Amino acid sequence: MFFCPFCGTLLLIEPAYPCNRFSCSSCRYVVPIQSRRPLTINHSFLKYNKVVDDDDEKGSSNTVKRGVKEEEEVDGGQVITVRCQNDEKQCDGDRAHYVQIQMRSADEPATTFFKCLKCGFQWKQD
Repeated sequence: MFFCPFCGTLLLIEPAYPCNRFSCSSCRYVVPIQSRRPLTINHSFLKYNKVVDDDDEKGSSNTVKRGVKEEEEVDGGQVITVRCQNDEKQCDGDRAHYVQIQMRSADEPATTFFKCLKCGFQWKQD
């Protein structure tokens, strides 16, 4: 993904002649895509924490555990009573944090994101 250097908006690919271009939907920034080869983008996640595996040392400073404790409070999240949708672990949790985000146009309903308080499983509802 590429972002506008002026306003930070995600750049969109716009067909144009003789070559396609990236354009910003918020400001007038436009840059041609001058590539004769397919565009290849590599992502590196070396700076981020990794999930603890059985082979990792417990308590290492660069590892994190998956999930949260059942009664742990998370900043900014509201709790709702809803059955966990995790079918792999058969979680019997009945409480989850949730956040609603308007992802589509204003005349369509918001998308609700849930995170189970017991197992940490995340799912969404459109």
